[in-house]
Amino acid sequence: MKKITWLSAVLCCALLLLMGCNQTTSKDEAENTREAGAKITNEDEMSQLLEEKDTQISTLLNEKEELQQSLESSELDLKYSKEEAEYYKQFLNSLIKDYSDEQKQELAKDLWEYELKVNGVAVSEDGEVHTKDKTIEISIIQEQSAYPILPNDEFVKGKISGRYNEHISGFSEEPNETYGTDGTVVTGTHFKFNNLSAGSTITFTISDELKERLKLNTSKISVKGE
Repeated sequence: MKKITWLSAVLCCALLLLMGCNQTTSKDEAENTREAGAKITNEDEMSQLLEEKDTQISTLLNEKEELQQSLESSELDLKYSKEEAEYYKQFLNSLIKDYSDEQKQELAKDLWEYELKVNGVAVSEDGEVHTKDKTIEISIIQEQSAYPILPNDEFVKGKISGRYNEHISGFSEEPNETYGTDGTVVTGTHFKFNNLSAGSTITFTISDELKERLKLNTSKISVKGE
């Protein structure tokens, strides 16, 4: 009887050990499965990231190539433009080499342009401007040719005498603001008046020389509010 009891006890212990081993094995297998899944996920994410980076690099390389082609095209266009400008300059020089001093003076004057504007609109021949605008900006603008075909000492003789903005004066009231703009070939002086009321008038005078350049019939200019 004791022998049977002892044998039963041994069998129970063996069974418990076997069950414990099975549980441990199951836990290990589950852990291994999770680790394998995480590894696969990480590898997939890394693969996707590498693909995205490759796509970005490919896009940047294509953009670089397009920019390089555009730059080369622009440089070629600039080269042709310079060559064309030089050709026309030489052609014109051959035409004017026999010009008299008077003819060169007239040509020099044609290479300088002047404008008198009120709120961006050229003043008419009669010198009168009618506007409903409350803010008035009177502008005198000087523009020189981008391609002077005369030697510089002859080219500058085509300008209006003195400073171009000294040819406008005698405002009936003081401007609220005066400012200048200066570009490569275009310069301007602007006189700004605020709150022009209906029925009021701003008058000023331009020189006879500027009047001639502008082809106006009068040197008395008036801006009338409506």
